[in-house]
Amino acid sequence: MTAAAIVSRVFPYVINIEPIILKVGNRYVCLKCDQQLARSQVEHHIRRKHKELVNELVSHITASVRTQVR
Repeated sequence: MTAAAIVSRVFPYVINIEPIILKVGNRYVCLKCDQQLARSQVEHHIRRKHKELVNELVSHITASVRTQVR
């Protein structure tokens, strides 16, 4: 499967993911735990504090795409 084909299958799922970070002025706020973050902390925060959410989303999207391909 080419990269373009993968992107075209995954995109509809990714575009519907609700953001968990909201930018307020120069700060970012996590909507899951209400923690204020600097821009440089956002990715690390999500990976560390909300790893289970990321894993659930990845599993759901992977399963959905696999179902389409078969």
